[in-house]
Amino acid sequence: RMEASGGAQACRIEQVTSLADQKTDQLLSKQLQRWGQDVLYTESMEIVNEILKLASQS
Repeated sequence: RMEASGGAQACRIEQVTSLADQKTDQLLSKQLQRWGQDVLYTESMEIVNEILKLASQS
């Protein structure tokens, strides 16, 4: 963060490369970081819970 005329401003720099030059796992990890791991974890646990409920009913 840098102070400019009394107000704080956030600066973010991200390197951009061709999709063809990036591996699948790198693209996925960037997407997971963008979504936020807590949301993904919560949704995954809800799905696992539903699967376990269905398995216990049969």
